[in-house]
Amino acid sequence: ISGTAKSVDTDYLSSGICACWIHFNQDAPSITDSFNVTSVEDSATGHFLPTFSTNMGNATYVGHVGYEPEATLNHNTHYIDQRATNKFRSTTAENGSNRDITSSSSSIHGDLA
Repeated sequence: ISGTAKSVDTDYLSSGICACWIHFNQDAPSITDSFNVTSVEDSATGHFLPTFSTNMGNATYVGHVGYEPEATLNHNTHYIDQRATNKFRSTTAENGSNRDITSSSSSIHGDLA
């Protein structure tokens, strides 16, 4: 709207922003880059658990995952489960078996505590 200032409800805005994101190398394992992550536990092949710097307000947040394809990836699945207010688990599987990949990313949207 030209010439008219728009206001934004800060509660609405803060509940929709990206509260956490991480780019992680599961092979190393190492954090390539992140926001609101203090550490990552590499718990098993294909599983890593980022811990939030600032906890989420509840465990019903939304998680998104992605990966950069590797030549060997076939029928790959990448998902977030085991949500808690202080961390979540990201899992990568290929052809039904858990697998570490070099370029995995996750983002979390929801209310911070």
